[in-house]
Amino acid sequence: MKKLFNKIKLVYDIAGEIVSYGVQCAGPEFMDYIDMNCGAISDGPYETVVDTESPLQFLSLYVQVAHKRLAFSVSKILEFNPQALSFISDFVFKVGKNNQPQWLCESGNNDDVTPEKIYDVLSFFVLDGVNDECTVTEKNRDVICWRAEDSCSEFWKQAGGNPVNYVHLLKAFVDGFLDGSGFVFECSENLTERKISRSLP
Repeated sequence: MKKLFNKIKLVYDIAGEIVSYGVQCAGPEFMDYIDMNCGAISDGPYETVVDTESPLQFLSLYVQVAHKRLAFSVSKILEFNPQALSFISDFVFKVGKNNQPQWLCESGNNDDVTPEKIYDVLSFFVLDGVNDECTVTEKNRDVICWRAEDSCSEFWKQAGGNPVNYVHLLKAFVDGFLDGSGFVFECSENLTERKISRSLP
């Protein structure tokens, strides 16, 4: 449960930085718009923010809040500045890079680092919904492919945005996470089909 909570908080914190950017561009009304449409998560550790008697009920709500704040903030910013996606993607790339394990950026041609190992570590960061259900469809020493839950397209549509923009942000995060590692990430536009593979020499 704490693993899921930490992933929720990561999305929520990324959205928080984007909301702050929106406030700089559009004024305090931007924050009011996000709070009114998306809700908020209280600050604090898992034990003080989640009712341990019914954690799934709270975490289900928080998954929605985090994804909605990301979808609504990005979509609203793009309404008045369609070029902002590049800036936002650069920021998300840096967040991914900042969460990169030391062993990954030093992996080089280390055969001990496999796509499966990266997939396992990445699962601590990427929020795919409450059930976090992913099905591995192919796995060997050079590639891992999996099918993930689409937990956020509906929120992008509610925000009047394009779910493909979430694909851009997810790819930016994972690209940052993999930067310099010799591995690459691919994601389908419907969010569900994903792949990590060794880059070609």
